[in-house]
Amino acid sequence: MHRTTRRPVDERARARLRDAQRVESDAVAAVHVAAVRKESAQAKLDEVIAKHRVAIDETNLALSKAQAQLVSVSGIDRAALLLEQPIASLRAAVRSTRGEAREKPS
Repeated sequence: MHRTTRRPVDERARARLRDAQRVESDAVAAVHVAAVRKESAQAKLDEVIAKHRVAIDETNLALSKAQAQLVSVSGIDRAALLLEQPIASLRAAVRSTRGEAREKPS
C-alpha cells in the first residue's frame, strides 16, 4: 500500500503544523543538550571518585604499614591487644605491606 504525505491545504493549518514542528524540534534539541550535560557531569563525578579511591588506597596502605610496624615492634599478640584488632587483620596488614615491598623496587 502506497502512503502519500498530505500537506494541509489551509494556510492556518500549515502555520500550526510549522509551529508544532518547531516546538517539537526545540524539545528534541533540549533533550540532546540535557543528555550531553548529564554525560559531562557523570564524567566529572567519575574523575572525582577515581581521585578519592586513590587517596583511600594510599591511606589504607599507610595504615597497614603502621600496623605492620607495630607488629614488628610489639609482636602480633600485643599489637592485637593494643589496637583491639583481630590477629587475622594484623596478619593481613603485614602481608599487604610485604606484597607492596615486592612490587616496588628499592
